[in-house]
Amino acid sequence: NGDTWHVQLILPSGFDPKGVKYMWILDPKLDHNGMPQAGSMRLLDPCAKCLDSRYAKDWNKRDGPRYSPMAVIPDRRAIYDFDWQGVQPPGKHLKDLVIYETHVRGMTRNPDSKLDDWDQTAGTFLGFIQKIPHLLEMGINAVELLPVYEFDETACPRRNPENGEQLCHFWGYSTVNFFVPMQRFSSRDRIGAAIVGFKTMVRELHRRGIEVILDVVFNHT
Repeated sequence: NGDTWHVQLILPSGFDPKGVKYMWILDPKLDHNGMPQAGSMRLLDPCAKCLDSRYAKDWNKRDGPRYSPMAVIPDRRAIYDFDWQGVQPPGKHLKDLVIYETHVRGMTRNPDSKLDDWDQTAGTFLGFIQKIPHLLEMGINAVELLPVYEFDETACPRRNPENGEQLCHFWGYSTVNFFVPMQRFSSRDRIGAAIVGFKTMVRELHRRGIEVILDVVFNHT
């Protein structure tokens, strides 16, 4: 389409592609059958909507294989059929905004956030919803969210000098994919849950008259 190259697959009738994983192979060497040789460089689809990386309970875990996610096809309902319940963006003018810059995980991860179900929702999109009354009490009508896109929090070799604990890349300014909501901000361990969680958070902020601004920084990646 125009300047965008794409591949379109015609799927068999009744086939549900949910959960199918895929990667791009860039200029591979071919074997005698014309197939890519083993070990060919594999790349993430830059327009993928979901990855098979871990969820919130696995934040900064280093056990198992090194972070190297594949693109995965989510439930199409998460992309196309989310229920916005008729909620529209508030449409406030820039000059009228009282902006609160915050981090989805940092806003609710500490127990002093006093979430109703802290063990399940701390540090997640759904947990953030519970802080809306706090934002309104402060007179906030717009939140600017630090990176909410997929990034590798384990990409930090440093350790806490006091106790030797493995530190993490917390802020997210090293995006892996700009179209995939951060999986470790999802309170539910299933494909596409981060998409639904993010949309639900945005819907509820808009419902209460709070605009949502996303911090997108390309030159850190």
